[in-house]
Amino acid sequence: MVKGGPAQKAGLKKDDVVIGYQGKEITDSAALRNEATQTPIGQDARLTVLRNGRKEEMTVKVGSLEEATALLASVVKERLGVEVRSPNPKEVEKYGLDANRGVVITHVDPKGTLGQAGFEVGHLILAINTEPVEGMDGFIDLVSALPPGKRASLTALDYRTGNTGNIFVTVP
Repeated sequence: MVKGGPAQKAGLKKDDVVIGYQGKEITDSAALRNEATQTPIGQDARLTVLRNGRKEEMTVKVGSLEEATALLASVVKERLGVEVRSPNPKEVEKYGLDANRGVVITHVDPKGTLGQAGFEVGHLILAINTEPVEGMDGFIDLVSALPPGKRASLTALDYRTGNTGNIFVTVP
């Protein structure tokens, strides 16, 4: 759940299981996503959740993809102290990357987790805990899944030398 996102604002909690959306049964996350994409942005939607073995009803305001992306990017900035973008075609060619592989750091907070580890603007992050970074969405998913207080291994590419290596950081 994204801090400050529609689910949190609606009152959803960590272990809640969504079992209904607008009166329709929800069997998995794909079904919920498909139903939510049919709802106009800004409209309220009824959710049925299973919380501690009991059904509860709540209302959530449907957000836009742009809002979700911005919220998720803020999670990356908050947890790692960086802003990133997808590599451009020139960088993909220069470093011999697969298409949609990795992210390029565009801003580093020197006091943030990656700033303290020595990351700089221009460095590329190719994997987290051996899981390949597949574009911006993949990077955000991997960062969001990192448990607080645990060490993580980031496979990075130095933009100056083209060399790769693993750097260990503890994610707040």
